This record gives sequence, structure tokens and C-alpha cells, in this order.
Amino acid sequence: MSAEAEIVRVPATTMEEFDTEAFCKVGMLPGEASLVAQSIVHADLTGVFTHGSNFLPLYTNWIQVGSIDPTATPEVVSDNGATAIISARNAMGQVAGVQAMDMAIAKAKEFGIGAVGVRESNHFGAAAYYTLRALDHDAIGFCSTNGIQVMAPYGGVTPSLSNTPIAYAIPANEERPLMLDMAVSVVAAGKVALAKRKGESIPLDWALTAEGVPTDDPSIATLMAPVGGPKGYGLAVVLDALCGVLTGALFGQDVRRGGIPNTPQAMGQLFMALDVGHMMPVDEFKQRMDVQIRQMRDSDKAKGVDRIYLPGEIELERKENFLRDGIAFATEIVEDLDAMSGTLGIASLSSRL
Repeated sequence: MSAEAEIVRVPATTMEEFDTEAFCKVGMLPGEASLVAQSIVHADLTGVFTHGSNFLPLYTNWIQVGSIDPTATPEVVSDNGATAIISARNAMGQVAGVQAMDMAIAKAKEFGIGAVGVRESNHFGAAAYYTLRALDHDAIGFCSTNGIQVMAPYGGVTPSLSNTPIAYAIPANEERPLMLDMAVSVVAAGKVALAKRKGESIPLDWALTAEGVPTDDPSIATLMAPVGGPKGYGLAVVLDALCGVLTGALFGQDVRRGGIPNTPQAMGQLFMALDVGHMMPVDEFKQRMDVQIRQMRDSDKAKGVDRIYLPGEIELERKENFLRDGIAFATEIVEDLDAMSGTLGIASLSSRL
């Protein structure tokens, strides 16, 4: 079977409508359901399938078992100048995340910088979805989240940390914006899970066994390997302090897994925005960014390299292609979504194509 035969092309609008309907079916209001659907289709469009519609069966299950409150309204519990704290009140992470990022942007326009923490939250999907919102306001966006324990302290074997993502978005002029969204593990945990599902081996530097030994077998991989060894571990600790300790959320070994009946995850997140105009004229900054980007792209290439990419460039190009040709889903993802639609009582994804 060819590689093309193993994928199913789905228009982004069809995917968003399907996801929205699924969320409404489990109790979300249409506006919030559409917002969450947009966030996960963004992940699909950029090829980050581990955080896209592939996650939909988990999200709907977590709502059904009472791990997430589909109708909760996040609440601002502290608002002090350039900073604020929001209690998600166990809403979908995306609902609280958009509110927090937009609040950080508004504060940045007023104060030059804005920082909004979120507690009592849940998994919020792909981090870049939030930072990109800053670009339309001529601001630089940052966000991160803590999560379940998939990493151990460097040299240890006790699961204590999330492979916390760190995301930035920086505007440019004629060039595409810089978009960095990376986990502090060598790869996202979802890639190991996907390899396990497909019965494929993984590179030895991706994950460790419960004894801390590198493995190429995803079925016995229990710990994610930190990127850069102690450096990735250090980043994970600092980001957990910012997202969990500082916000009043759970942190470290106390963050709960999603899907435990009637038990919130109580995760923490941090969203920040820096208004470019408070630092220098916006047009000047964007032109300078174009120069920086072109310096990177036009630098001498190593042997065998055809092109040098900037952070996020591959994903943003993929988004353009998927918007034109349809999102290229693995058949396994479509099959899972079809099975989920049957349990929810909505039309299958396949029947909409």
C-alpha cells in the first residue's frame, strides 16, 4: 500500500464541524465547543497530530466521566496591574487558555508586558495556538503548561515532571513569524504512544524504561528522555515552578492524569505577552526580524542539506498545504474518530467526506 493510500484527506472546515458537534454532544455550549475545535484543528493543520483531533476521543471521555466540567466558566481571581490569575474552575484547558492569553495581550498593550497564570485547568492542546494570537496585536507571545509525570529528575527514576512545552511566537514583516513550540523531552510523549499503537520501534534516545535504561521498545517506555539531558530537566523544573507553583495549581508529582472519574487534573499554565511598541517602533522591529530570519536561512549549508528552516516554518508551510489539499490524517485516526462518533450518536467522519 502506498503512503498516500494510508492517509485520508479531510477539509479543515469538515474537521472543525465534526469536532464541534462531538463536544456539543457531551455537554459543551456551542461557542466553547467551536473554540476548542479550532484549537485542535490548528494542531492538525500544522501536523501536530498528537495534540489535534487524535485527542478528541480522550477529551470527550474525560468530560463524560466527570474529569472535566464542560460548562464551567473560568474566573479571574486576582488582577494586579500587568499580572493576573485565572481559576479555570475545571473547564477545558483551551477555554481558560484563550481567555488568559487574550488578557495577557490586553495587559501588554497597556503596561508593555502582561502575564496571566491559570490554575485548576486541564490539558490545553498545542501551545502555539495561544502564542500566535499575540501576532495580530504586534506582540510577542509566550506560554507553557505543566502536566502529568512523564519525566524523572535527571539521574532518578521516579516520575515527577511533565515534558512541559515551551512556546513563543514573534512577528516579522515580509517573512513568516517565528513559531517555537517544543517539549523539553527529546520528543513529545504522544509520538511514543503512536509508535506503540503502530507496533513500531523508537530511537534509543527518545525514552527510558522504569529502571532508567534507554529503550527502542515503546511498550516498555515509561519515562521520556529530557532534551539535552540535565538541560532539559532543568527547563522542566523551572517551567513547573512557573506554571504550577507560582499559579497556585498542582505541580510536580501531584498533577493528576486526565480521565479519573470526578477528579480534576488541576493543572497550571502561564501566558505572557510583550508589546513590541513599548520597546521600539513596530515597523522597525519587524524589519529587523526579517533580517535575522534571512541571515539564518541564507547561511552556508552543511553537506547534504538542501534548505535551512526557521522555527515553525515547516509547520506553517504544512498548514498552507493542508488548507489547500485537506488535512492528511492517518487512516487509524479516522477509524478511531468513526468509532467515537458511533458511541456519541453523531454522523461519522468518513460519512462526511
